[in-house]
Amino acid sequence: GKVCGMRGKLFIGGNWVAGSGQTLSSLNPANGEVLWQGAQATEQDVDAAFMAASRAFAGWAARKADERVAIVERYREAL
Repeated sequence: GKVCGMRGKLFIGGNWVAGSGQTLSSLNPANGEVLWQGAQATEQDVDAAFMAASRAFAGWAARKADERVAIVERYREAL
């Protein structure tokens, strides 16, 4: 599959944003190569994500189930 170009970022309120916390690296245990790096989410980042999700829920819930499935499948294909 495709690899998302926004690795290391958080998707909050329809936008990719950098986390506000300390930098986190994921290393390949075989050779020590950095596979992924980004800032950890802080409590404030999580609060912002929760609030954005809460605001979006009513519109999402109002969609028909088959429409929601189609949207999720498009995201799956993009990954």
